[in-house]
Parts: sequence; structure tokens; C-alpha cells
Amino acid sequence: MLVRTLDQRATPGNALDIGCGAGTYSLYMAGRGYTVTAIDFMPQAVEMTRRRAAEAGCDIDVVEADLRTWVTDKHFDVILVSAACTVSPGAINASTASSCCAGWRRAGTSS
Repeated sequence: MLVRTLDQRATPGNALDIGCGAGTYSLYMAGRGYTVTAIDFMPQAVEMTRRRAAEAGCDIDVVEADLRTWVTDKHFDVILVSAACTVSPGAINASTASSCCAGWRRAGTSS
């Protein structure tokens, strides 16, 4: 689904990877030319994503934060929410994820 979504876009833009884990999708989107912000509340995931991005030479903004309290003035063309965000300890539900993301979506885009 991510590949199809990115393929449908004429040009890369800003992408948000929520629950980035090891950063696999963040790295993929950065490799496709997106400006990526990756967020996870697990310090180990954040460190792994930072390390992998550095090793790959990708400039990814990796943030350790809880989605429910994170504040940003950025807007995103693509928002990816990991399924793990809704089943992990301390997880959020899909409705919470959707409402958090609504304010970050660039006008005219969908997640």
C-alpha cells in the first residue's frame, strides 16, 4: 500500500512515519526523495532509526515522542501509521491516531 501511495504522487513531499520502529519505511521514503520525519516513543527504536539513517546517508528527522503529546508545525503529504502503534503496550487506538494526524495533513492530501 505504501508503494502504491508513493507511486500515485507526481513528486515527493514531506512524509511522517508514526511508530517508525527500525526505520525501514522511513529509509524507503527518504530513498524515494521524501523529506521524512520519523516518530516513535521507544528509545531503542529511535536510536536504531538514527543509526540506520546515518549509515545510509539519509537525512531523517527522528523524534522520540508520544504521538498524543507531540507538537509540530510541519504538514505532511504522506502519513504512515504503523499497525504496531495500535497493539503495543501503551498503544493508541485508530481513532486517536486519525485525530492526531488530521492537523498535520497538508491540504488536499490523505494519509
